[in-house]
Amino acid sequence: VSWLLRLFRSDFFEIWWAVYYLHLYPDAGVRDYLCNQLFSFPISQSEFYLPQIAVW
Repeated sequence: VSWLLRLFRSDFFEIWWAVYYLHLYPDAGVRDYLCNQLFSFPISQSEFYLPQIAVW
């Protein structure tokens, strides 16, 4: 999973990747990390994705 962590920490990583991988990986550790990463994005970027996250 080290390649996954490198992706999450890269400059290429954007909020839509976080939402995609939240859906793709049911592992609690990955989800916890991604949810914490969502706090690093501006609210203006995350507003669009909040309904998609709330459905899970």
